Amino acid sequence: MNRCLNLVKLILFNRFARAVLNFNFSGIEENEAPDRVKAFLIDLLYTIAVFIPLILGAALFAKMIQSFGGLSAETGNNLQNALMAVPFYGLYMMLLHKDFYNGQSIVNRLWGYQVVDIKTGSPPDPFKCMLRNLTIIIFPVELLLVLVNQERRLGDFIAGTKLIKVEKRDPESILAEIPNTDFGQRAKLALALSSLLFIVWTI
Repeated sequence: MNRCLNLVKLILFNRFARAVLNFNFSGIEENEAPDRVKAFLIDLLYTIAVFIPLILGAALFAKMIQSFGGLSAETGNNLQNALMAVPFYGLYMMLLHKDFYNGQSIVNRLWGYQVVDIKTGSPPDPFKCMLRNLTIIIFPVELLLVLVNQERRLGDFIAGTKLIKVEKRDPESILAEIPNTDFGQRAKLALALSSLLFIVWTI
C-alpha cells in the first residue's frame, strides 16, 4: 500500500503540478480577480500539469515503438493513439472526479474551499461531484459564471451543490483519505457513466 501511495504522490505532486500549486498571484488584488476565480483557474491548470509527464512519456514510448518496432505506418498510428488515450483518460477522469474526496479537490484544499450539497450542507456524493464537473467542457462559460457568482457555477446548479469557504488544508492530506476510499453504489455509477462518456467521445 505504501508503494502505491508513493506512486500516487509522485504523480499528483510532480514538478509541474507543484509549480502550479505554488504559483503566486502577487500584484493581482482581490478586487481585480477574486480568490475564487484564481482557484478555479489553478484547479484546471493543476489537473493538466499532473498529466504532462504521463502524456509526454506515452508520446515518447509510442514514437520509440514506431521507430524500432518494425510496424507498418497504420499499425504504428493505431498503437500511438491507443497509448495516448491512457493519460488523456486519466486527465478526463481527474477533471470530473477531482472533488471525490470530501468534496475537496487538491487545489480547493490549498485555497480553503469545499463543495457541499445545497440542501444538507454536507459533502456531496461522488455522483453529484461528477455531475458538477461535467460542465468543464464549456470552461469559458463556467469562468464567466464564477465571476458573477462565486458560490455556484452552472455545474453546481445542475448537481444541487455550492462552494463554501473553509479552513485551508495541506493538499497532501488527500493521500491519507485515498486508502479509505468507499466505492459505494453512487461512486460506481459515477465512474461507470463518466467512462462511458469518454468512450463515446473518443469514438
